[in-house]
Amino acid sequence: MEKLFYSSFSSSLGRICLASTKKGICWLTVDVGKKMNNLKEYLASRYQRIAVPAGDRRKDAATQLEAYLRGRLTKIKLPVDFIEGSDFQRLVWEETSKVPFGQVVTYKEIAIRIGRAKAFRAVGQALAANPVAIIVPCHRVISSNGSLGGYGLGLELKRDLLKLEGVLNSV
Repeated sequence: MEKLFYSSFSSSLGRICLASTKKGICWLTVDVGKKMNNLKEYLASRYQRIAVPAGDRRKDAATQLEAYLRGRLTKIKLPVDFIEGSDFQRLVWEETSKVPFGQVVTYKEIAIRIGRAKAFRAVGQALAANPVAIIVPCHRVISSNGSLGGYGLGLELKRDLLKLEGVLNSV
């Protein structure tokens, strides 16, 4: 059975918890309510894998994420391993990964880019299931009417991230 490596660290947002395989990060959350006190058991149950502490394996993740959150990094370059999600969801997540820092696109634009122009609601659902938010910047995807839409980590955090990237005034 393949192992998962887990870690957490304090950030300017709160405690960031993540899990990775040997290939890359497969899950990330911001734990502001201390819901992830039992991270090892949560991950073992969610992924049906043995979860072990990452040690220094993902120190680069903490460094890059905190640099991004402090406005010193515009492109997070961490390996990702999509071990969950449908082919459609993975396609959406991969396309969303291409949205540059400081820009927003609509759910409909992502749908068009993946060749599924009418699937903008399904794009929103796929982004709601994004297991590596922030790394795959689904906060950069908004509704066609200019509203923020949704965000799995909360709309307040989506606003904060868009403000950090200097696009909140246009949203």
